Amino acid sequence: GKWQLIGGPVDAETPEQSSRLALRMSVYFLCLFLLGSALSSLLLSAKVDVGFAQFAGMIFATLGFIATLKMQSTPGPSLLSRLLGPQEMWGTYAKAGLWTFFANIPLVIVFASVGNLLTRFIPAPSHPATEMLGDNPTLATIALLFLSAGVLAPIGEELAVRGVMLGAQRRWMRAVGAGILNGLLFAAIHPQGAALILGLASVGFAASMVTQMYRSVVPAIVMHAVHNSCVLTLGLVLLA
Repeated sequence: GKWQLIGGPVDAETPEQSSRLALRMSVYFLCLFLLGSALSSLLLSAKVDVGFAQFAGMIFATLGFIATLKMQSTPGPSLLSRLLGPQEMWGTYAKAGLWTFFANIPLVIVFASVGNLLTRFIPAPSHPATEMLGDNPTLATIALLFLSAGVLAPIGEELAVRGVMLGAQRRWMRAVGAGILNGLLFAAIHPQGAALILGLASVGFAASMVTQMYRSVVPAIVMHAVHNSCVLTLGLVLLA
């Protein structure tokens, strides 16, 4: 089909306006994420269950960013509404996200295999989710981890990276170039390390492409949620 610009920041009159909006919203997202991390650390120091602490920090950051996107500085639909697209299309968008997940599996397998080979030379840093799963977690901790990584993280990250940043990038770049750069930026904010960056970037690239095709972040959110849930499930099986 025809590649199109997504809604949201790209509705600004000029690339400069779009970039300024994307930069401002990205700063909001990072600040909320850091505050959420600080909240998690504070709860952990108070001997709160690790699953609840991570969940509390994640839900604070995600809901805070959603509230920011819902603020209306101009007449018409909020930025959040434009990024999500028409509500009556969400079912179609969800199916597109699911098919994108399946279509991207070969790329994920290839890059994950390369990443595992590279970890022999570039050790991957410890990931919080791995630590939680490897520390004899309770059912409540596992459930909260799935809610954090399988629901909240996809919503917040896709709204920020695909919804806000990609819109500005498309003002300056073609679809594929913007998708590649966006995927690499998405991978860079994760703690898996340099060895595994290509595997994460492939997920970000697929999410960028489906976002541009449907002019909504809903397909990317669904794809991201299914991917994270499958990775967590595989981790539980391997650790068991």
